[in-house]
Amino acid sequence: MLDLLSFAATEGTPETCVIAAKFLSTLVSESSLLGVDQVDQFVLINGHALCKCAWHFYSQTDILELNAVRLKLLLRLLIVDVQPFSNLLAETLHNDSPWEIRFEVTTRLFRVLLDINTPGLDIRGHQWRPSVVPVIVAFFSQLWRDNRVEVRLACDTLAKTLLPSHMDSMTLCFEEYLFKATLAERMALSGFLTLLHPILPSWQLISWNILAQILREHSSRHQADVNEDTQDSFIPNAESETTTLQASLVNLALQMVADGSVANLHSLLQVKLSLVRLIGFQKCHEIKGRNINRIEFESLGLISQNTVVQSCFQGLMRALDTSVSCDLPPACMVDKADEGMVKGLLGSVLADVLIKVVHQVDFSVTPYLVSRSLLTSLVILLTKHDFSSLLLNSWVQHLYKAVYSVMQLLLKPNISFDIKQMIFSVGQAAIKQLQGDKKAATSIFHEYISVTTSVVVEHGVSSDHMLAVRGREFFENILIQFSSQRIYWVLFKFPCSPEFFAVLGQVLRDRIKASAESSTGQQGENMRDMVVREVLSMVLERRTPEEVIVPLKNLSLYVEIVHHTGYPDALILFLGSTLASMATQIAEWRPSNFDANHLLKICALVAQHHKAQSKDLLFQGEKYLRAALHRFNVDQASISQLLQISVTSHRRLSRMPGVPVAANHIPDALLDTASILLKGRVRQQAQTLTSLLETVCQSLAMKEGIFGTESVLSAATEGLAYLQEHRTEGTYKDFDFTANLAIAKLMIQAVNLDSRMMAIVTGQENGLSVRVWALLLHAVITSFWSESGVVLWRTLGRFSQEYNKNIQKILIVPQNLASDVASIDINLATISVKLWLLLIQQICNKSALSTVMGHNMDREQCENVLWNEIWPGFERLLQRS
Repeated sequence: MLDLLSFAATEGTPETCVIAAKFLSTLVSESSLLGVDQVDQFVLINGHALCKCAWHFYSQTDILELNAVRLKLLLRLLIVDVQPFSNLLAETLHNDSPWEIRFEVTTRLFRVLLDINTPGLDIRGHQWRPSVVPVIVAFFSQLWRDNRVEVRLACDTLAKTLLPSHMDSMTLCFEEYLFKATLAERMALSGFLTLLHPILPSWQLISWNILAQILREHSSRHQADVNEDTQDSFIPNAESETTTLQASLVNLALQMVADGSVANLHSLLQVKLSLVRLIGFQKCHEIKGRNINRIEFESLGLISQNTVVQSCFQGLMRALDTSVSCDLPPACMVDKADEGMVKGLLGSVLADVLIKVVHQVDFSVTPYLVSRSLLTSLVILLTKHDFSSLLLNSWVQHLYKAVYSVMQLLLKPNISFDIKQMIFSVGQAAIKQLQGDKKAATSIFHEYISVTTSVVVEHGVSSDHMLAVRGREFFENILIQFSSQRIYWVLFKFPCSPEFFAVLGQVLRDRIKASAESSTGQQGENMRDMVVREVLSMVLERRTPEEVIVPLKNLSLYVEIVHHTGYPDALILFLGSTLASMATQIAEWRPSNFDANHLLKICALVAQHHKAQSKDLLFQGEKYLRAALHRFNVDQASISQLLQISVTSHRRLSRMPGVPVAANHIPDALLDTASILLKGRVRQQAQTLTSLLETVCQSLAMKEGIFGTESVLSAATEGLAYLQEHRTEGTYKDFDFTANLAIAKLMIQAVNLDSRMMAIVTGQENGLSVRVWALLLHAVITSFWSESGVVLWRTLGRFSQEYNKNIQKILIVPQNLASDVASIDINLATISVKLWLLLIQQICNKSALSTVMGHNMDREQCENVLWNEIWPGFERLLQRS
C-alpha cells in the first residue's frame, strides 16, 4: 500500500500529491493511533520509500500547500534514521550522475535549509536540529566537491543569499550535533566546518563558548587518560582521533579569529591552551589570576607529523594577521601585569606562542610548509603588532632572540635555499621594528650583522650568489635606515672580525657605485670617510677609556682593511685634531684601562698613503705619541710603523718644490721619552720602554741615520745609570728582564755608533755590576755581528775585577753562602762565565774576524785568558761551599 501511495505522490496530480503529503506527515508526526515506538518502527522499515516521497515534495515548488507539511515529514524521518536519506543524496549527487540532476538536487537542499528557519518548529518534543546536519553538509559540500562549475556556482550563489537568521539556525544545528555526536562524527563535522568557513568567513559557524567547552572536554578527558600512567604534562598522540578533532576545532577557531570574529578572552585562552598542547609543548597549564587567567607553556618537543595539527600553523599565521582590534588585559600575557584593558589586535594574545615556537623549534627537521608558515607569521608579527604597548612590551627581548635564532639558520647547510631567502625577510622586518627601539638596537645590530657577515663570507664577499647578494642588501638596509642614529658607532662598540670589515667595505663600495655622486658629505667626504669621522667624533665625546677602547680597535681594523686611501684634506685635519685632543684626555686615564696603539696605527696608515698631506697629521701624531709613551703600554710594531712613515713622509716633503721643510720630531720624541722613562724609573712602563728601545736599536742596527749621535749617547748613558741603580723588588718578571736587555742593546748600539760609549761604560767610578756585565754580554750575543763583541772582549779585565770583588764579598762571612743574596750573586757569576764563553765562541767563529784590528787569538787562547782571570776566585768559592 505504501508503494501505491508513493506512486500517487510522485506521479499523480497535484491534488493527489498534497493528499499523500498530508497523510504521511500526519501519520509520522501527529498520529494519535500509533505510539512513538510504533512510528519509529514504521519509519525504519519503510525509510527508503518515505524519504523518496519527502524528497519529491521539495521538487514541487508550485504547490504552496506542501510548504507547511514537507519539512515536518522530512525532519521526522531524519530523526528516526538519517541513513536512507543520506543514501538517496549519495545516489543523486554522485559525480557520475548527470550534472543537471545534481543541479536540481542542490536547489532542493537549499529549500530545506530555508525551511529550517521556520519559527516555532517543533516535532513533538524531539531534538530535531542534529538530524538536519547531514542535509546542511550535503548542500555546502557541493561548493568544493562537484566537478561541474555550473553546480558549484549555483551552490555558491544560493549560499550567499542566506540571511543571518538562516545562518544562526544552522549554527544551532551544528552545536547540538556536536554535543550528541560520537568522536568520529565530531571529527567529520569539524573537518567540514574548517573547509566551509573560508568560503563564508562572515558566518560564525559555532559560538565561542561551545567551541571552548568541547575543547576543554576532550583535553580533560585525554589528559586524565595520560595521567593514569604518568604525572607529566599533557603530550598529544599525533595519531589519536582526539588529537585530530582538537586540531580541527583549533583550526576553525583560528580561522574565525582571522576573519574578524571577536572571541571572549576565556574562550580564546582555551583555544590557546589547546593550540600549545597540539604544537608539542610538554609543560602547559592555565594560571588562574585574581580576575584574569593566562597560559604558561614550556619545553617544545618535536612537531607532530599529523597533517591536521601542522595546518594549525597556517591558522596561527592568519590569526596573527587579523586587523580586528579589541580591549585586552596585559595580565593575560605576562605575570604581575596590569589587569586593566589596553587596545590591541585580537591575534596579539597568540604572539607568545609564535615567539616560543620559533625560538625552540628545530627547523632542520621541521616540515617545509610548517617552516614557511612560522617565518611568514614572524614577519607579520614584526610588521603588524605594536610591541611598545603594555600588552606586548614584555616580549620584546624574547622576540628579538627568536629572530636571532632564525638568523642563525642561515649558517646551517641543511636548511633549504627558499627558507634562507625568507629569513632575510624576517631580519628586514625586525630591523624596521627596531627603528623605534634604540636601546634594543644597540646589541641586536651586532648579532644580526655577525650572522649576515658569515653568510656573505661563506658565499663570497663580492660574489653574485643569491644569498651573498641578499646578505649585502640586508647589511646595506641597516646602514641606510639607521644612518641618522650613528649606526657605525653602534656597530663599532662591539668586537668586530676582519670578515665583518671585508663585507662592510664591499657594501660601501656598492653604495658608492650606485650613488650618482660618490662624494655626499659637505666637505667632499664619501660614505667610507663618514665612518671615520662618525667614530672619531663619538670618541671625542666619551670621557672614560672603557667607552672608546673597542671602537678605536675596530676603527683601526677598518682603516687597515677597508679605507686607508683617498682621504680628503678636511678628514686628515680632523684626524690630527682628534690626536691632539686625545693626547690631553688620556693623561687622566689609568694605564691598564686603555690601549693607545690603535690611534697610532690609524695615524701611521693614513700618513703612509697621504704623504703629501701628512705634515700636520704627523705633527699632532708626535704629541699623541709622547703622551701615550709616558703613560701606556705601546707595542713595538706601532712605534716602528709610525717612525718609518714619518721618515719616508719627511723625505718626500723635503723633495717637493715650494713646500717648507719641517723637522721630523718623532725620532727625537722616542729618545726623549726613553730618557724620561729611564730617569723616572717607572716600572709600570717596562713594556713600553722595551718596545721603544727595540725600535731605536733596530733602526741603529740598519744604519738608517735617523737618530742623532748625541741623543743616542745621552739615552744610552741614562740606560747605564738605570741598570746600575735599578734593583728589582720581589719577583724578577719577564718584562723586567726584557726591558733591561733592551737597555743593554741600546748601549751596545751606542758603542757601535761612537767609541766614546765604551769609555763611559768602563769608566764608572764603582765599576759595573756583574748583572750589568751579563746583560751587555747577552745583548752582544743576541745581536747582529759587529765590532762591539771584540770591543767588549777587551774589557775582560774590568769585568774580572768586579767579578772577584763579588766573590770576595761572599767569602768574607762564610754564613753568607746560605743566604738568598749570596745565591743570586753566585748564579750571576756562573751565568756571566757562560756568557763570556759564548762570546768567545761567537767572535772566534766569525769569518770576518781577520778584518778586526788587534784581535789575533783563536778560541782556545781566548778561553785560557778567561779562565786565568776568573778561576782563582771561583776555586776559593768552591772550597768554602
